Amino acid sequence: MTAGDHQINFEFAYVGDGLGKGGLGTLSVDGTVVAEGRIEKTVPNRFSLDETLDVVRIQEPR
Repeated sequence: MTAGDHQINFEFAYVGDGLGKGGLGTLSVDGTVVAEGRIEKTVPNRFSLDETLDVVRIQEPR
């Protein structure tokens, strides 16, 4: 990636019935798909009903 701001997105399309099944994961950078692949298993239990994974970098003004 070049220097500067970018938008990185991961989408998971669940396939199958029941807990712990797999699906298709897609990774995009700035709206362009850069990788995708099958994830065979998922964690069958929830860790939290209201928490998400937010990744940010906050820069202090110069």
